[in-house]
Amino acid sequence: MPRAATSRRTFSSYRDKGLTIIGVHTPELDPERNIENVRREVAALGIRYPVITDNDFATWSAYRVEAWPTMFVLDKSGRIRWMHVGEGAYDEAEQTIQRLLAEDEKQSSNTIEANTPEKIEMTDKVVKSEQEWQKELSSDQYYVLRQAGTERAFTGAYWDNHEPGVYHCAACALALFSSKTKFDSGTGWPSFYAPISEANIIKNTDSTLGMVRTEIKCRRCGSHLGHVFDDGPAPTGLRYCMNSAALKFEKEK
Repeated sequence: MPRAATSRRTFSSYRDKGLTIIGVHTPELDPERNIENVRREVAALGIRYPVITDNDFATWSAYRVEAWPTMFVLDKSGRIRWMHVGEGAYDEAEQTIQRLLAEDEKQSSNTIEANTPEKIEMTDKVVKSEQEWQKELSSDQYYVLRQAGTERAFTGAYWDNHEPGVYHCAACALALFSSKTKFDSGTGWPSFYAPISEANIIKNTDSTLGMVRTEIKCRRCGSHLGHVFDDGPAPTGLRYCMNSAALKFEKEK
């Protein structure tokens, strides 16, 4: 199938540059409604990107598709920027993808520059014994910051905070995140799409809980803050999921 082969190549070429490919399988024949048949075919074709089933023709109807295959290229806002019915037009599709990725990169650069406050970078390390930390921090803070714990969702002080200001490390007061990059992730934890400065955080691989995640620590004192995920909004596509107990908010004056 030429379309599947081309989609595989496109996915391999641009998946690390911001492109997401989703295959939508709308059945033409009754056997194609069986999810196991679809899975076998996807595996046989070597498809690595996600494929969803459209047995009720909801996606087909929503996008007013009239024939197989139909290809759409959407931008991050969900607008259709290009479509083609049938095989072919592969070069045109790739040119559209390249143009949209270039537009997104330019927009991301401009947005970060406009929304990120003046960088407040770390100037010195803070080193203390665990006994000292335990005396200075509350039990909740110590559990999160020094024992890499996680507070329960929707219980922290800042998940629903909408005041303008800066979020500091609760252990050493290093400026970490700005309210300008905070967004409502619906997770119950304060979430940001970018730190004030990459120089103020450390990223470590965390293999606990039977999964691989990226842990975020304060660079000044080494305290645990939370994790970062790649399901955030534009312009970075990242979600820095932090614990309220690890932060201290300073309201903008």
